[in-house]
Amino acid sequence: FNEAIDQLMGYLTWRDSKCALLIFNTTKDSGGVRLKMHEAMQARPEYKKTVVHNADGDSRYIFVKESEPGKEIIITTQLYDVPQRP
Repeated sequence: FNEAIDQLMGYLTWRDSKCALLIFNTTKDSGGVRLKMHEAMQARPEYKKTVVHNADGDSRYIFVKESEPGKEIIITTQLYDVPQRP
């Protein structure tokens, strides 16, 4: 998950102020995955604050890149469950 955040942050330009991180979950523990995502987002050095954290839905965070200290970036995380074939 942290590698995905690094990749997303690397794609952003100075014009970007909103983005989304989509995660496709193949486990049956959606709540546990969302909690780990939330903890990982808060542990990031770019993390400034949590706007919304829904244990059963999307979450939204404000990050600030070290290279652009005055510019806030809103990151929405979305988790999609992908059913496994029997």
